[in-house]
Amino acid sequence: MMRVVSLLNSGAHMETEDEWSLTPLGSASFYGHLQVVRLLISRRANPNYVNKAGLTALMNAVNGGRSECHRG
Repeated sequence: MMRVVSLLNSGAHMETEDEWSLTPLGSASFYGHLQVVRLLISRRANPNYVNKAGLTALMNAVNGGRSECHRG
């Protein structure tokens, strides 16, 4: 978590996609890192951002089987 905070504080771009088209929020959602999801959203990560694969963070959470990250 501290690494994520450090990256955000140094200006990391939240819509950058990795080689699997996952943004930081999409990746945290897919892997079930709820604290990171909450942090990124509190720092204004766009939960409605659609990546190159046509998926949002919510869709990534569902695809990863991470119900804790897609409940309201």
